[in-house]
Amino acid sequence: LCLNGLKRISVEDSGLLGRHKGALGLDGLEELPDDVAEALANQQSGLFLCGISALSDRALMFLASSRDELWLEGLKSLSDTAAKAVGKYKGEMLGLSGLEVLSVSVAKQLARYSGHLFLDGLRDLPVAIAEALAKSKALISLHGLTLLPTDVAEALAKHRGALNLSGLTALSPAVAKHLAQIDGDLYLNGLVEVTDEVAEALGRHRGELWLDGVTALSDAAAKSLAKHVGDLSLRRLVTLSDVGYQALQQHDGELAHCLNDQLVEARQAAAEQGNQP
Repeated sequence: LCLNGLKRISVEDSGLLGRHKGALGLDGLEELPDDVAEALANQQSGLFLCGISALSDRALMFLASSRDELWLEGLKSLSDTAAKAVGKYKGEMLGLSGLEVLSVSVAKQLARYSGHLFLDGLRDLPVAIAEALAKSKALISLHGLTLLPTDVAEALAKHRGALNLSGLTALSPAVAKHLAQIDGDLYLNGLVEVTDEVAEALGRHRGELWLDGVTALSDAAAKSLAKHVGDLSLRRLVTLSDVGYQALQQHDGELAHCLNDQLVEARQAAAEQGNQP
């Protein structure tokens, strides 16, 4: 139910909406009094409140008792008390991409959450924050990061959950070696190029590896990625030699449906022509 045109809502109406069984979009709301938050907390599906930039600790405690999905993408800050409540949230997805800065104490509380945690508003990740978040078992999305220093990558390497770093457009071999140690799925869809050294490091990763921005691979890079254990996605890959293609066919994971369709069709057509008398 999309009601994003609403600018304010009464306690009575929020009580009725709290009984709604499906997702509820209220992104037009710019403020949420505690009593309205309490009424909406009964809503047990996705709750979208992305227009709100500030909430009281009490309101957040009510909202954190809701289920399924909670999207607060406009929220600019979290107190330690609010973070403690949010860290206990049991829903599948928690959107907090409006946060641009985290304290260590807040990061430690958020690390208690185990669903899909979206922190795409962070543009910088100090080592201490990375160390705190790495203790989470959540799928953490840090799409806003465009640079990843080696010491931060080393801290994130201890993460035991999925990590989305698709804002990165390049990786050094040293950073790739640390990220390959992450015990979970790894999303690096912002990379357009993967050097042989980086491919060698990522080939040691175990778990899903998403490289959907990569358009070309050398033979050496393809051979390294073929050693990767887990599903491998290369949906934009268009430049690959016969040697590289054959190497990727040896990959022990779900790959056939994660290669560029045009690349696969071209290789299949070439193989059929080669088999003709």
